[in-house]
Amino acid sequence: MHAYSVGYWISIPQLAALGIKEEYIYFAIITIGIVSSYLLINPIINWVVHLQSARLLSYILSSLIIIVLFFIVVLIMGEVHPAMFGLFKFGLQGLASFGIILLLYYSYKRIFGNI
Repeated sequence: MHAYSVGYWISIPQLAALGIKEEYIYFAIITIGIVSSYLLINPIINWVVHLQSARLLSYILSSLIIIVLFFIVVLIMGEVHPAMFGLFKFGLQGLASFGIILLLYYSYKRIFGNI
């Protein structure tokens, strides 16, 4: 793969000869990624809604908001400092720990709450 290719199948110079700009290629790839992720995630969300698990959806959305805010801060700063990787790691570990605590708490409540 050389410097002017996207993957193994797409060659930017050949597409430029056809009048297709590099930005259009990236736009198409990102759009395909978004549609693919939607098609993969949609059945999972429908299943969670069918189970009426508002807590799980709240946890997922709050985690997503935290991750997006982290990336917004990185964009505002203009560069990624090595300390940011550590903060991101700790943030993900914190989100995972919180999710495990929620899972254990509601599992305990469900199992022993019916006695």
